[in-house]
Amino acid sequence: RVACMSQSRFSHLFKKQKEVSVRQWIEDQRIALARQLLITSDLAINQIAQYLGYQDALYFSRIFKKYTGLSPREYRKIKQFDLGSRE
Repeated sequence: RVACMSQSRFSHLFKKQKEVSVRQWIEDQRIALARQLLITSDLAINQIAQYLGYQDALYFSRIFKKYTGLSPREYRKIKQFDLGSRE
């Protein structure tokens, strides 16, 4: 039980409020943090995957590409180039 309500009730209210499922919202948050870490850190992609709770870096890469259209490596390279060209 979460906040004195069943899991299904919580999920229903969450989706009504946020317009996405709990699972989708969590995935969105993980990908947003992954984007930030890829740009601002030197962590390896497998370290970022582990930090975000993915057991398999290849699975993380597939999910990341599904959301962004780029692999984590491609995303990092493009974004770091974009940042470098602004300086």
